[in-house]
Amino acid sequence: MCEKEGFIPRYVTDIPQDKVDLTLKDMNDYLHKLVTQDLGFGQQIEDSLRKIQIQKEMQLAEEQKETPEDAIELEDEDYQDFYDAIEEQKQQDEQMLEEEE
Repeated sequence: MCEKEGFIPRYVTDIPQDKVDLTLKDMNDYLHKLVTQDLGFGQQIEDSLRKIQIQKEMQLAEEQKETPEDAIELEDEDYQDFYDAIEEQKQQDEQMLEEEE
């Protein structure tokens, strides 16, 4: 139409439209709907944020289970006491075996 008549009025819709025109019209319609209508994007974003927060809370709970706050830090002296107790128990067992013979 532009080649034949030279000027296309702004709102002429009775002319044949090609793919580019249809694509531009679809894009304009989509943008108009996106801006003017609530398509639930706000709700989807809020749901996603809630899920992320729940996942973070679950990870924190798992970490707290693994390292309880009332856990006692063992020192070298504690290990030494443990091995001394094992050695003492071994000696007592040997004495009991000798007495039975």
